[in-house]
Amino acid sequence: MIAIWSIAFRTAAGFDCAPLGADHGDAAVRWERARRAVAGVFERLAEMRRLARSRRALSALDDRLLADVGLDRDTALREARRGFWDGREGDGAYGRRR
Repeated sequence: MIAIWSIAFRTAAGFDCAPLGADHGDAAVRWERARRAVAGVFERLAEMRRLARSRRALSALDDRLLADVGLDRDTALREARRGFWDGREGDGAYGRRR
């Protein structure tokens, strides 16, 4: 059953449309591009999760620890309120501030 779904997906996605005996180099390139795209999405999701976790931790620090890292309470809370999708400044497409 899995093989049938795999063949159906590959054909529908245009990955395996070459006739038998044809060069499948283009299909391999398309598969690699698709794999990299999916990997990129998972990397972004992991980075967003790290940002959310670090911002939660930042909001839990007391004033003494914030002073140790050179932040005041207002700056720390402003950073902690930023959304998980709002990446660090200069970190690509989702890192731009409005």
